[in-house]
Amino acid sequence: MKKNFQEYFGEVYAERWSTLYTALQKDKEYVNISLTGEYFVDEASVLAMREVEVRDDFQILDLCSAPGGKIISLLSNLSVSNVSIVCNEISTKRRMRLLQNLKDHLPEKMNEKINVLGLDGIILSQKNKESFDLVILDAPCSSERHVIDHKEEQGWKENTYKKNASLQWSLLASAFEACKSGGEIIYMTCSLNPVENDEVVRKLFKKRKNLFEINKQFKDSRGELTEFGKIYLPDREKIGPLYLAKIKKN
Repeated sequence: MKKNFQEYFGEVYAERWSTLYTALQKDKEYVNISLTGEYFVDEASVLAMREVEVRDDFQILDLCSAPGGKIISLLSNLSVSNVSIVCNEISTKRRMRLLQNLKDHLPEKMNEKINVLGLDGIILSQKNKESFDLVILDAPCSSERHVIDHKEEQGWKENTYKKNASLQWSLLASAFEACKSGGEIIYMTCSLNPVENDEVVRKLFKKRKNLFEINKQFKDSRGELTEFGKIYLPDREKIGPLYLAKIKKN
């Protein structure tokens, strides 16, 4: 029998769901990441980018970059200057928004380090195998908080997760191909659902066994550890949802 939104997540989170659902309807904590004005993002995004280690001469790929919050957050806290960055966004409309945000919220010298592309992730990875020291994948997801905020629970469909997970797996596999041996992939979603989070990483584990390691050493003590990463949820942290996994390619 088909489940509605409340029934589905009642099974996923059990007795916690009522408290979590209430928290998802409240305002979350935002942080200004702009270096030239004001650009406020969920604090969980900032914490996630602080987990990233960047060294001089790094080649960085932000695979699904729009609207740009993750890469701006990363650069706003970066202690090295000699890096090269590719920001990729296949959607023309979202890519235009990305370009505007980079222009509005980063100094001109930082923008000079960024090359913005509009390629399919698979094509990009095929053209750039083993090219990047760091790949950031903030994957498209179901974004349940958006569903709640926009009162779209009636239109929610359970089979969306299967479709999303298929796309997320394709993008994660592309990120893996584009990442250098010894490099790191940061996989993120704003989904509540393990199907789009740990289960996508689990598929990589099955398909690329012994070719990577999961790094569960986190600088920040906030968030809850999962099998392959961690998740920030607003009933306990007042930020998120945001899932994060750190994958080192061998």
